[in-house]
Amino acid sequence: MPPTLKNVAISVDAGIALVKYNRPKNANALNGGTMQDLFTAFTWALNDANVKVVVLTGEGKFFSVGMDLVDFPANGPILSDDGIDILR
Repeated sequence: MPPTLKNVAISVDAGIALVKYNRPKNANALNGGTMQDLFTAFTWALNDANVKVVVLTGEGKFFSVGMDLVDFPANGPILSDDGIDILR
């Protein structure tokens, strides 16, 4: 059973895990929460023996517009230390 996440939706059918960015109001922009959810989703898929393929897509009109620049402070780092840790 896939985890329930806030920013990413996951469904599984016949060994195919559909991982979907789920922030259509923000054009599926990537923020810290989305990056953490992606990490959780991919870790789950890697450890679930029933998952053979992972397909990454986006909800709504856009796949993703990229990083959510509104989510970061104007005078701070472009990517927070937490964000860097998630990407590692």
